[in-house]
Amino acid sequence: MADLKISVLRPDKDLTVIHLAGEFEGYNVLNNKEQLLDHVKHSASKELMVDFAEIEYIDSAAVGALLEMMRLSEKHKKGFGLLHVSDSVRKVLVVTKLDKILKIYE
Repeated sequence: MADLKISVLRPDKDLTVIHLAGEFEGYNVLNNKEQLLDHVKHSASKELMVDFAEIEYIDSAAVGALLEMMRLSEKHKKGFGLLHVSDSVRKVLVVTKLDKILKIYE
């Protein structure tokens, strides 16, 4: 099992990109959810994006974490979206109808 690696990029003052690499599922989500939520809480940016360029699959734990991140972003009046979503991740988002409530950018 590959670990989940999280890095944060701030290309400008209005945008924070949370880049994920590895496995964004199950155990890794549970072990890293607080860190992900902390990035949302403590970001001074107006927009938060989660970069999925290196994520090929997500499960229900990841879906739950994304929903929490989105709700927390809304609470703090920040935009929230996903970048570079693969076809397999997009399928999970479509099945769960999250593609209707999450902004997905290419």
